[in-house]
Amino acid sequence: MLSNYLKIALRSLMAHRLYSTINILGLAIGLASCILMFLFVKYELSYDTQFEKSDRVARMQMHQISSAGNDEWPRTGAGWKELVKSNYPEVIEGARITLFRTQLKVGETSISEQVGYADKEIFKIFNFEFVAGSADTAFNDIRSTVLTESTARNLFGDENPIGQSVSFFQTFDMKVTGVIKDFPENSHFTNMSFANLLAAAEYVGDPNYLTNMTNMNFYTYFEFADSANIEKVEAQLSDLIDKNLGAMLKQVNVKLWSSLVPVSDIHLHSRMAGDYKAPGDINQVYLFTAIALLMLAIACINFMNLATARASQRAKEVGVRKAIGVNRSQIIVQFLSESIIICGIALLIAVAFVEVSLPVFAEFVNRELEFNYLANPQLLVSLIGLAILVGVLAGSYPAFYLSAFSAAKVLKGDVTRGKQGTRFRQSLVIFQFCIASVLIISTMITYQQMQFTKNMKLGFDKSQVMIVNSVRNPTVAPRYESFVKEMGDVDGVQWISSARRMPSGRLTNNMAVRKSGQENVIMPYNAVDFDFFKNFGVELVAGRHFSKEFAQDTFSFPDENTDETYSNVIINQQAAKKFGWDAEAAIGKTLEFQANSEGNKKVIATVVGVVKDYHFESARELLKPIIHMVSPSQNYEAAIKIDTQDIAGTISKIESVWRELFPDVDFRYQFMDDSFAALYADEERIADAYTVFSVLAIIIACLGLFGLAAFTTERRTKEIGVRKVLGASGFSIIMLLSTEFSKLVIVASIFAWPLSWLIMNEWLQNFAFRVELSVLVFIFGTILALAIAWITVVGQASKAALTRPVNALRYE
Repeated sequence: MLSNYLKIALRSLMAHRLYSTINILGLAIGLASCILMFLFVKYELSYDTQFEKSDRVARMQMHQISSAGNDEWPRTGAGWKELVKSNYPEVIEGARITLFRTQLKVGETSISEQVGYADKEIFKIFNFEFVAGSADTAFNDIRSTVLTESTARNLFGDENPIGQSVSFFQTFDMKVTGVIKDFPENSHFTNMSFANLLAAAEYVGDPNYLTNMTNMNFYTYFEFADSANIEKVEAQLSDLIDKNLGAMLKQVNVKLWSSLVPVSDIHLHSRMAGDYKAPGDINQVYLFTAIALLMLAIACINFMNLATARASQRAKEVGVRKAIGVNRSQIIVQFLSESIIICGIALLIAVAFVEVSLPVFAEFVNRELEFNYLANPQLLVSLIGLAILVGVLAGSYPAFYLSAFSAAKVLKGDVTRGKQGTRFRQSLVIFQFCIASVLIISTMITYQQMQFTKNMKLGFDKSQVMIVNSVRNPTVAPRYESFVKEMGDVDGVQWISSARRMPSGRLTNNMAVRKSGQENVIMPYNAVDFDFFKNFGVELVAGRHFSKEFAQDTFSFPDENTDETYSNVIINQQAAKKFGWDAEAAIGKTLEFQANSEGNKKVIATVVGVVKDYHFESARELLKPIIHMVSPSQNYEAAIKIDTQDIAGTISKIESVWRELFPDVDFRYQFMDDSFAALYADEERIADAYTVFSVLAIIIACLGLFGLAAFTTERRTKEIGVRKVLGASGFSIIMLLSTEFSKLVIVASIFAWPLSWLIMNEWLQNFAFRVELSVLVFIFGTILALAIAWITVVGQASKAALTRPVNALRYE
């Protein structure tokens, strides 16, 4: 019986090559898209599964609402570890990690990398794989470090590193007590070596370093006895915060709360600036999956449409089979078998498509995807199961539809030619082009928004500005002024400025400040140099710039012998507005900064200038109030303006100066243009995904439309001949055949418009600065979909219009 089904299926495929090709190609593209999405989703869901306790280890994260806006950190203050652990018996263990870019040196070999300074308990919470040394004894000594395999190899080559010394910051030595395997990409951790946190505390020299509750520099993890305890403890953290920080928070009018995120959820559910590396996005997973499933649905619709359209051609086959005693269930099985065989062939082609496109797709989503179906029985079974499932879904309606024909009526010739199910087929075409139109319109809107964010006026000049890190490196800081002086002699360097944070970074540093008669408010601040605004071209709207001629322009904090100091600041227009001033009125006004947590030390600051608002962060963020001060000890980054066409040559010269002054410190830089572009990397990926999938969806939809047009034209051959004999022109024939499908595309667009508006309006809410949704985009999207449908149909219509009437009248 099965061999009989197979023979019939293959004969049907060969007898109707055009429709078979359309079905197989459409299904292959749909299946290939689904497989790629499956690989992406599987990889995203695999993050941190290598850790045995990932479901019952949670990271503590902080959230804040203040006059400065909303802030959140994937980190906490150092003191929260012991406080939480001592208050909640559900917590088994706790550990902190704080990151420092550290200069590591062994002999003449020097490298710069991120090092996680951690509590020894980190090796109890996470089962890092040790290839040398032991997790139990790794941090028994304060001056101990655990290197990754790659770092150990870079520093020691093939030599055994255990027991050897590594110089940190060229200041103190650390003994290598362990080597762990490099972190896989599917971990929320970046690849980093570890050092004992107690050594960092010793190096910093601050007695409150490991007990401070508000410095927000520590990734803090807790292991729970049971995963259910995570939510239980999280619900009680507000009371703990209120008990320990309530009075201080009330004083500065700040709301602070905390969340506990299971390690298994960090990658997809914790999208915070300041994480180890760029996180994933569960919404992106949902989006890509939905698009892939919709594309597969379009391919299945093609199959259903063509199968039901050809119903009259297979009616006699069904009638004869029923007449000789074949029951309906056997006919259903036959047609489903044909469908599954087509899907099996499509699967083989889809696998070839995936093999070819996977490297490009993996680079596109920035993931290390693999497609080892031969070595992975589970994946192979999943692929076969997918083909069978799609075959059953796509073939179910045609199978039940065709098997329902009455044998007596069919054999009498009482079967309408392709008209049964016309409305159903039209509904499916509308559904197909509705999806395609939504993707077309969404693609255009995302492109508009991306162009808007790239070209929006930021309020300063970011072109050819290089950002150099490590300015406060202990090796660099003492000789930084020498570097600035040397830059003045480099051809192609227009200026150099330093700041705590450069535009395109995050304004996460806040201070408690108030004007006379007001309560404290929290406001972002940035330390800059004297020429920061002049160099970047930020417009001064009132007052003056900072100047070395005024001693108080250099910001000074109270020391242990002083309760009050006096300094000058420059604010932006948003800050002036926060205090109820216009730009001119702000000049000469004084602000009081709270300089310690007790509130008994303060800085009296006079506003000497107001600058125009400029976009420090991405277009997602509202313009923030910013207070600027000159405080060289806080400047961690330098910006160098390159004013020449020979950018590569100038960079080489700058690097040569750096190497000469700081031979043991890596020269790390990025251009500000690239930094701003990186802020929109996810949106760019979404825009690219919309474009790619829109094209593929349109191709699949057009394949089906082409098949239907070919079939419709074939079935109306005699009608076309009669019309031509009666004097119908070729153009009128083309219009007759094209109008039917054009109406369906227009109806599809009517449904696509509100769907596109809802989806894109929701997406645009992620941006504080965004384009307006214009009806012109929706109209153009409809015209484009209509044009594509016309191009698909007109070829077949023209072929029918040019056929000689005598041939048409002889048809059948």
